[in-house]
Amino acid sequence: MLQLLLLLLPLLWEGSLSQILELQPSVTVQAGMCAHVLCTFHRSGGLFSYHYGVHGYWFREGTHVLYGRPVATNDPSREVEDEAEGRFHLLGDPRMNNCSLSITDARFSDTGKYFFRFHSGYDKYSYLKNLLYVNVTDLIQKPDISIPEMVESGHPVTLNCTFLWTCGENRPFKFSWRGTALSSKTQSSWASHSSEVSFIPGHQHHGTNLTCQVTLPGGRLSTERTVQLNVSYAVQNVAITTAQDSRTTEIQLSWTLAKCGIENSCQPCGEEGELWIAADQDWAWGRRQAPWPAAFSAQENSSWPLMLTLLRGALMGAGFLLTYGLTWLYYTRNPLGREQPPAPEAAQCSMLLLLLLLLPLLWEGSLSQTLQGQLSVTLQEEMCAHVLCTFNDNARLRDDRNSVYGYWFRKGIPPTHDKIVATNDPDERVKGQDKGRFHLLGDPKMNNCSLSITEAQSSDTGKYFFSLHNGYYKYMKKLLYVNVTDLIQKPDISIPEIVESGHPVTLNCTFLWTCGENRPFKFSWRGTALFSKTQSSWASHSSEVSFIPGHQHHGTNLTCQVTLPGGRLSTERTVQLNVSYAVQNMTITTAQDSRTTVFISGNSSDLVVQEGQSLRLLCAANSNPPATLSWLLGDQTLASSQPSQNGVLHLDLPHLGPADGGNYICLAQHPLGSKQASLNVSVQYRPTPSHVFQNGVILGALCGAITASLLALCLLLLFTLLYFS
Repeated sequence: MLQLLLLLLPLLWEGSLSQILELQPSVTVQAGMCAHVLCTFHRSGGLFSYHYGVHGYWFREGTHVLYGRPVATNDPSREVEDEAEGRFHLLGDPRMNNCSLSITDARFSDTGKYFFRFHSGYDKYSYLKNLLYVNVTDLIQKPDISIPEMVESGHPVTLNCTFLWTCGENRPFKFSWRGTALSSKTQSSWASHSSEVSFIPGHQHHGTNLTCQVTLPGGRLSTERTVQLNVSYAVQNVAITTAQDSRTTEIQLSWTLAKCGIENSCQPCGEEGELWIAADQDWAWGRRQAPWPAAFSAQENSSWPLMLTLLRGALMGAGFLLTYGLTWLYYTRNPLGREQPPAPEAAQCSMLLLLLLLLPLLWEGSLSQTLQGQLSVTLQEEMCAHVLCTFNDNARLRDDRNSVYGYWFRKGIPPTHDKIVATNDPDERVKGQDKGRFHLLGDPKMNNCSLSITEAQSSDTGKYFFSLHNGYYKYMKKLLYVNVTDLIQKPDISIPEIVESGHPVTLNCTFLWTCGENRPFKFSWRGTALFSKTQSSWASHSSEVSFIPGHQHHGTNLTCQVTLPGGRLSTERTVQLNVSYAVQNMTITTAQDSRTTVFISGNSSDLVVQEGQSLRLLCAANSNPPATLSWLLGDQTLASSQPSQNGVLHLDLPHLGPADGGNYICLAQHPLGSKQASLNVSVQYRPTPSHVFQNGVILGALCGAITASLLALCLLLLFTLLYFS
């Protein structure tokens, strides 16, 4: 009964020993996009069995591990969920304790919790306490449209539309262009990541929309970006209308360069000079002509942004002059004796005109300002993250010849302590430990505010917001929360399937670096199998080590440590070497009654036992993988083992008889070489009690006869001596 309980203990202990799984608790991915989840696990049993495959499974929470379907596995005999097939992949090698998961073409139905399970022979465990939460959000990533700085009427122009695809697969996208400036209203093409469109814009296309739509592989989802064309063209016509009370009067404007008028044809009178604007209007109380100087350099082709600036300046100048004129007219009587408007009415007119002139300034930044981007990002220390971000800024007209600056701030307490961490403004310097680690990836001209964080530090945890330079509009309602966690990512060590004793072997250590920069890492190897206990080198992403293992190195540890750039943090992975070697030594152990005797192969071994006794023979062979053992007597096979029985085979010989004697051979068969050991067993005859009695009688009779003969001989000699004396 005690032996049975001891045999059942390994089964009762399943999963009760130390089982550790390391992975991020959650991952957020946009619909149609991809995500990679780093995952490692540790089991209490150490090295996996050489003879059993190691299978890993990712299941949805609540799925039966035996009868349900996983979403990802490396087990060819298990079917995966129909909806997850081809989209969920077990990237890691479970033999290397790697359970990393990849999700492509994410769908809303993928939202939920998942757990990992491994299975190797009788060794299996489900990590139900370490769940991964997958959150699939709306697709907010948009393509980027690059526009030349100068788009002139009548000149060909080419626009490029690019979609950032994080999955790494070279799959075609459907790009569709539409807009009034195109020869056909819609143009479609299939391309990889980018598409171009060419057309000749006219002045009528200024301010019109041009849209690039990207349909993701599979055709389920699409995303688009729309830009307004900013076409430079010559002056067509100019008119300004003013409103006072219920009267609407057109003001005639004339442009004067020195003493030469500029017509609508835009033919310049000279290269440079003093530009004057005169506003003529017949009012009830007089005719006003207000000159307004402005510096101006004449160009052959005027652009619309320049004209807009001039008109805005002219309107403001004329407005202030008119306001001043109304005030002057109020305080000075009309020489003709005409009745002036009441003071309140004049003041109201002046105030109304002033407000109308100030509206363009007041509107700046007050129109629709929206920002779209993920609300939070989680990354490990010293790792990197890319935050996709777009914004709509309808408050200002884009001028491609002017720079557009964006700023990412870390929110401070109090708000006066807000700190710039990234910008494209060359006049702003990022200071302190943020310098060189935060980057404004997106182009604010294209409404792109994407942010990159490299070499993350725990102090980076906090809230961030984006700002534009137009009045420093702050998108305070869309705060980005950055959460920096401990570094749990470990390097991967690739080991050949067969590692044989006495043969050179090369191991590769790779560290997945998501930042994309080609920066060197310090790789350090240590282990008893190496020529030197520690070997170090500087390499980019991977390192190799070569050595010749021996049978004594089987089961020993080999560690690859990676020190990240900067030298602050390091991470490592340790594997156990599984070295294949031939049979090293064999022993035969005998158990008889309470006596145990060990015989070593190579020596002449003999054993004598009494007839009727019982004997147990135990053969042990040290090899990896375990050899196949067999007990032979002559040409007869008495017992054999399977390779998974740890290289031990016993043979029970109860009630030995004369026929059981002979040369017992233990044969160890191994792919790298076979070996055998033998034991010569002799069975000694044991007499019965009746035989002992008969033998005693006979022996007693013989002894008595001999004694009587000797006594008679002695008496005869004595008589002879007495007679002759």
